[in-house]
Amino acid sequence: MRRVFFSFDWDDVWRVNQVRNSWVTKGHQIAGFVDAAEMETLKRQTGKEIKKWIDAQMKGTSVTCILIGSKTDESKWVKYEIEKSIEQKKGLLGILIHNIKDDKGKIDRRGANLLKDHNGTNFGENVKNALLGGGAGWGLARLVFPQLLIPATIFGAALAVLMPNDDDYRIYDWVEDDGYNNLSNWIEEAAKQVGR
Repeated sequence: MRRVFFSFDWDDVWRVNQVRNSWVTKGHQIAGFVDAAEMETLKRQTGKEIKKWIDAQMKGTSVTCILIGSKTDESKWVKYEIEKSIEQKKGLLGILIHNIKDDKGKIDRRGANLLKDHNGTNFGENVKNALLGGGAGWGLARLVFPQLLIPATIFGAALAVLMPNDDDYRIYDWVEDDGYNNLSNWIEEAAKQVGR
């Protein structure tokens, strides 16, 4: 059974608890959740103390699940948790939670993908970038075979679109992708992606 760290912005706690409760009722282990009183205590602590708390919560987890609300991308602590997860080679995935109804029955706007800056590039993207940018490995080829530049660049662009990158972190929508029934599979896939 995987132990998972859930990362989220406190403003989304109502939606986050929908995900949390589905995970707990199925007997899974979680980390990173606090109640309102603990959160108020954390908010009064220094940045160093908050980092220490986050580090302790992440200890022993194999996957970090980013619960993405409308303003999660503004949270410096979520960004810190993503960086720590990558540094510690944890599985990482994102779940959009904006379609979960809040306590007033309303949905929210979709949040930004915080994981996009951490995704790798695939072979096709590398070919296209090397040819267009004159990468070290392709500079001589551009001079010797200039007539191949356009077709090779088009080929590289096509490969970039058609070939999914195994290093990309997956993003799911809790509502549209049936998170209640699929969360365990998503977490397992994220763990396997990094060899855990």
